[in-house]
Amino acid sequence: MTFQEMVQANNTLSQCVRKGLKALSKGKKDKVNQGKNTKVTCSVDIDSCLQLQCPDQSRWDYGLGVGSRSIFLEIHPATTGEVEVVLKKLRWLKDWMRQNCPGFSRAEKEYYWLATGKVAVLKNSPQHRKIAASGLNGPASYLKL
Repeated sequence: MTFQEMVQANNTLSQCVRKGLKALSKGKKDKVNQGKNTKVTCSVDIDSCLQLQCPDQSRWDYGLGVGSRSIFLEIHPATTGEVEVVLKKLRWLKDWMRQNCPGFSRAEKEYYWLATGKVAVLKNSPQHRKIAASGLNGPASYLKL
């Protein structure tokens, strides 16, 4: 199941699907490099789309459809003090998507943390090992698809 099919099956997210990277604001769009042979088919601003439905929860930022892959992006300050915040958002995303989007469990998924500024989480730190153990990629300055 593609990302677009998965989110179209949810009444709320289906209203927020945009072509290409149009769901990302200009500054955030610049963090994603599509490359010559890779095209983002659609995107969803999950955070904004679910703000009314989940106002007090730690919502994830974006989802992208890239071929058969579902790519989820959190664009957030990349400091050691923010690791638990981002991991909490990742747990929320996985739980919410599993409960509300048919096909999520079977979808080919990738999770990325992109830094809003400088990356200040050292590669050999306990925090970075915790990030990697969760299945989250990053933090990084940008994503090359």
